Amino acid sequence: MAHLIFSLILCLLLTARFQMVKLVPRSYTACADAYLTPCIHKYLTQFRKGFDEHMERNTAVWFMQSDGGLVPVDKFSGFRAVLSGPAGGVVGYSQVTPIKPKSEQALAADAQAAAEARSVGTVVTRSVRERFDMAQEAVIGFDMGGTSTDVSRYSGAYEHIFENSTAGITIQAPQLDINVRHTAQKRVRGEHIDGPC
Repeated sequence: MAHLIFSLILCLLLTARFQMVKLVPRSYTACADAYLTPCIHKYLTQFRKGFDEHMERNTAVWFMQSDGGLVPVDKFSGFRAVLSGPAGGVVGYSQVTPIKPKSEQALAADAQAAAEARSVGTVVTRSVRERFDMAQEAVIGFDMGGTSTDVSRYSGAYEHIFENSTAGITIQAPQLDINVRHTAQKRVRGEHIDGPC
């Protein structure tokens, strides 16, 4: 019981690290970070042991975050790493897929149409917003792996969201808009494994 109370107090104290609204999602984010970051640091310690002792002085080591950006190894944290693998896929296919940019006239027409829609009080939702993308076409990313299927979209610019639920846990952090489906449960020698550690 004391461990549970300590964990709850720790999670509530960690919410000060995340300057966002909504106490419950912020608490989920803090708890996920408190759980994942030590696991990641344990992994990174083992990762570093596999290299020359001068590696960190001579080589910049960066990791992909869920928002598609890179961060130095010492700044990598759990709550920003939840979708780092799929985010790397989005960044990868966005760089190698040819997207035809819209002409200046088409962009001006889109801006005019958006302004007209807003002037009559129309709320620009995602399906309407898709008409105003920076490209003539979009690419759908479909990454089917052993534990999940990740679906994303790229149309000349990365689509970011700031709150998402993954495996039932709400994470408040900038992340690429990646929809994760059919997360499988891992079994090793007949035992159910719940986490990365």
